Amino acid sequence: MAEREVSMPEDKEALRELIQDTAYLLDHERFVHYLDHFADTAEYELVTRSRELGGKETVWWRMHKKELGVLLAEVPDQVRDAAQRLHLVSPVALEVHGDNASCLSHFAIFRTTTAGESHVYAVGHYEDSFVKQDGRWWYARHRVVVHTRMLEISTHVPF
Repeated sequence: MAEREVSMPEDKEALRELIQDTAYLLDHERFVHYLDHFADTAEYELVTRSRELGGKETVWWRMHKKELGVLLAEVPDQVRDAAQRLHLVSPVALEVHGDNASCLSHFAIFRTTTAGESHVYAVGHYEDSFVKQDGRWWYARHRVVVHTRMLEISTHVPF
């Protein structure tokens, strides 16, 4: 038991680094490295809640790591927004239970156009689950709940 308590702060710090690293990799469109943080069986889900539909969730994307990899490999071939994005992510509730962990993080994504104008693109929160395998933490599930439902430009890139 004492050994687990000693390693927990290290686990929490490793998870915070993992969360920040994946945001950085998305901002720089390093998709292969982004996916390297997901367990082989991991799932990515992007949802929103609509007041117009009584607060029900609407799933925009739900896919496993392999499917997400196919989608991200095609991004360079898509006609898409040339603006830069910047994620600001703040883990607010992180729990570690042995080789499993969960984290609630708030995020804001800023978008800077090619003309140099910046504004908030989207806000929301992540509901993440992690698994520790071979001494390393991996995303088991990356669930993105976007509070911004009206995006001025759609994207092929995950949030």
